[in-house]
Amino acid sequence: MNNRIPCKRGKTWKNWANTLSAKPQCIFYPKSQDDLIALVKQAKANKKKIRMAGSSHSWSPLVPTDSYLVMMGGLNSVTPYRNEKGSFVTIGPGATIGKVTKKTTQADMAFPTNGVPFTLQMGGFVAAGCHGTGWEQPTVPDLVYAMDIVLASGEVRTFSVEIDGEDVMNKVRVNLGSIGIISSITFKIEEMFNVHNVDETVPLNQVINKDDPSMLKNWVASPDNQYLEMMWMPFNGDTPAEDKIFIKHYKRTDKPLSRVKWGNYFFELTEPVLGPLFSLIQTIFIQLRPSAIPKMSKNVSQLIPQNNSVVPVTEALHYHKRAFRTLKISLSKPPYENFIVGDASWAIPIDEDFGNITTALCQIVDTVYDWAKDGKYPVSVVMIRFLKNSQALLSPAYQPAGSNVHTCFIEFITYAPKAHFEGFLNLIAHKLWMKMNGRPHWAKQFQDLDGIFPYLQQVYGPEFGDTLKKFKAFRDELDPDGMFLNAFVERIFSTQK
Repeated sequence: MNNRIPCKRGKTWKNWANTLSAKPQCIFYPKSQDDLIALVKQAKANKKKIRMAGSSHSWSPLVPTDSYLVMMGGLNSVTPYRNEKGSFVTIGPGATIGKVTKKTTQADMAFPTNGVPFTLQMGGFVAAGCHGTGWEQPTVPDLVYAMDIVLASGEVRTFSVEIDGEDVMNKVRVNLGSIGIISSITFKIEEMFNVHNVDETVPLNQVINKDDPSMLKNWVASPDNQYLEMMWMPFNGDTPAEDKIFIKHYKRTDKPLSRVKWGNYFFELTEPVLGPLFSLIQTIFIQLRPSAIPKMSKNVSQLIPQNNSVVPVTEALHYHKRAFRTLKISLSKPPYENFIVGDASWAIPIDEDFGNITTALCQIVDTVYDWAKDGKYPVSVVMIRFLKNSQALLSPAYQPAGSNVHTCFIEFITYAPKAHFEGFLNLIAHKLWMKMNGRPHWAKQFQDLDGIFPYLQQVYGPEFGDTLKKFKAFRDELDPDGMFLNAFVERIFSTQK
């Protein structure tokens, strides 16, 4: 083991959307657990703090530091295996969703839920509490069976369900990189299964109706829709009454595969074909002429095809990946990194009758169209996903064990001017999300919302399981000197109101 590992100095780190940056004293590129141990001991000797970065697909300042930054991409091994307890895969934190999916698929295994983009690194995806989809599915971090972490002392500790039990694992799984450096993660997954996948575009008013929340409930909680995701592109009609919404839904099936060679490839094909072009369009037309957004939305929405086929669950979960494989395209980074976007997402606990989600979505539609009257177009895409919940203490989808409360993640994506987006987020957060006990997605944009830090103390506070306090006590035992904190994460854990 080396006593020191080399670092690169004078380099600037940026997130992929170029909305965050930092200039660390040193950036490290470890390739082994031994490198991580040496790095931590080096930081301890030099009294430096450490933060980690994966694919840098984050809008909140979880990563920025002026001290030591560790890029995790070199730890990317993937090992699927089976034993008497089931199907598992052990990975390095720098392994991407795409690589993990490829290796598990080759072993005829699958995650029952996962994120969509295949370039995200799994360590950051788990540590930030990212979710997935599926009405009866937990979040992806809940699938973590074991995790090796290099602690501030330099020792490697293995946390696992077998050794520590669920109570400890629910503190470890979503940790915001604040307890140490993850060196490996083991997930308990499933044998591969097929799903009957349907992609369709339907009138918006046949999905959400403020006077009839059962309409949305019938779509989402139907036995025919074990998984359901929605995408609304505002202004695809001339009025809200004429707008349509894209719905992707699927369920497990024993039917044989019936892939459509050129099925729903809209999302996949727009990235390699239109990604670089969109950068120019955004700069010239959208940023300078936001009024171009409605026309663009209407034109793009008309390209969304329909699909009805039986596919492996991995193809339904990662619908971006099919066309890249078909076209034999290999990319070092996704083409959507060619343009700057804003991204915010909140987890909302769903009322049994879906009344709160229906009301919220109707108000969002009305607000977007009201702002358009003043020449403001704050949102380009609204993504809506439904899942069960999570028992990880810091998960935005947290519910106590045994809870029947489900979770709706509502995500806003924009290509519009920054000021429009941030004003819209503040309005919606205070008008809707905070009144509905929602929690922001840790990796998305929320840090500049008025009153957000006192709100986090509240919504992770005594009324909701006191999970922030419980996690902080656990974290402080493992890292009493705050080696793995930056200013943003430290503020999250602060008890100051």
